[in-house]
Amino acid sequence: MKTIIVTTDFSPAADNAVNYAADMALAINAQLLLLNVVQTPIGYSDMPIVVSLEDMMRSTEKDMLDLQVQVKKRVNDKIIINTEVGMGGFFDELKTVCDRIKPYAVVMGSQGKTAAEHVMFGAHTAHAVKHLTWPVIAVPTGIRFNAIKKIALATDLRNVLESTPIEEIKILVQDFNAELHILNTGNKEVFDADIVYESGMMQ
Repeated sequence: MKTIIVTTDFSPAADNAVNYAADMALAINAQLLLLNVVQTPIGYSDMPIVVSLEDMMRSTEKDMLDLQVQVKKRVNDKIIINTEVGMGGFFDELKTVCDRIKPYAVVMGSQGKTAAEHVMFGAHTAHAVKHLTWPVIAVPTGIRFNAIKKIALATDLRNVLESTPIEEIKILVQDFNAELHILNTGNKEVFDADIVYESGMMQ
């Protein structure tokens, strides 16, 4: 069964991404995995700060169960919703879960809940988009899921047969019954026989 992973830090932006992922999962009959990664806190004072990671895990697991209940209510308990709490580096934990689950998509908010986390969570999302081999959907604050009718594929039209994940794109287009639009932005207004050839291959 298709699984959508959505990461959360319990911020408003992450809550919005969770709602987006839940609505998307409901639309395509997928299950949802809510994922939080507990990262070792860093003390900025000269005095050592002792934090019980066990307490942090226990608190986070409770928050995740509360979130699970909220999401189940949102979707009227029509989809399977699981939770997972990891510990360590955010991207490493996310990649490990993705490698194990092989998700349909990973949904992430684009901001965190504090000024520092605003930068950090946005950096996490940008890093995931660049380095994960699974589809990543970055959800801006305030954006809600609606039926996806058009999908845009940006391409540099280079080695398209080797570099384009054709089967994955076909699945997305078919699941949402959407139109596929292919976009290429050239950097020179000159005739390029290679680009013409690659465009034909993309077709």
